[in-house]
Amino acid sequence: MARPGPGNKIIRWFFAGVILLALPLLPMLKASLCAFADDQKGWALWMAEEFSDDSYRKRWRTEGLAELTTGKAGAVRFLRIRTLENPGQREDKQSVLWFRRPVPGDLLFVFRVRAEAGNQSLFLFNANPTRESGFRTIFDRPRPDAQYVRYAGTESIEMYSLGMLRDRQRQCNIRYLGGSAVKTRSFQQGVHIPNLHAHGSPYFGKPDTWFELDLSIEGRRISLLVDGIQIAELEDAGESGELGTKWTPLTNGGYFGFRNFVPGRVEVDYIRVYRKSRRRN
Repeated sequence: MARPGPGNKIIRWFFAGVILLALPLLPMLKASLCAFADDQKGWALWMAEEFSDDSYRKRWRTEGLAELTTGKAGAVRFLRIRTLENPGQREDKQSVLWFRRPVPGDLLFVFRVRAEAGNQSLFLFNANPTRESGFRTIFDRPRPDAQYVRYAGTESIEMYSLGMLRDRQRQCNIRYLGGSAVKTRSFQQGVHIPNLHAHGSPYFGKPDTWFELDLSIEGRRISLLVDGIQIAELEDAGESGELGTKWTPLTNGGYFGFRNFVPGRVEVDYIRVYRKSRRRN
């Protein structure tokens, strides 16, 4: 068998070098392909967070006690959120990581998450100050901690919440929090906040497992896919059917964030937020 000539060796080394140079660019290529695919469906990329350096701290803010660090899963960097307990206050065992800017309009959130056993995470979205509050942002009145009542028990802000990563619960839910729900006598007497939608948990018995979530809000319709499988689809009618609670559906986007509990390690990677393209008549 003839030995490869020097020309063949140069070609092989050339292609090997191209492959090595291209490896770090694979996540960006994947993101571009995803963005292109979604644009074809009428979605336009509004924000992509890769946590590639410490500049992400300028774009996000925390409430409650949380330690933020970054790690790496393959070629993709992720953010690790570890919620800490306040030694001076027993009930202070929660944190929220908010994106600082609101996103208006119909939205699609795509991100991967995983959590350690026993976690009870929430994804908060379409959060806004109520008209009655007179606030311009959800941060106008500082919260002393991230206890549930600071979000679910105030008329000054309203939002949706999505339960996720609960490996010890067979059901998860989507809820309307704050705003009009606080005005009901039943809520003031301590009755639990009713669900907009309850669904079987795809996270049950699967701690420390990566899941990809696709959550879209188009007008009153909310749709959730986990690892490409439809988990929930509903239309917010502006009432729960329980406790006489009524509200105006949250159809114009808003702030979003990740709420976490003790014990509380949650990891999030490559968050993508899309807005629905507006068609001209």
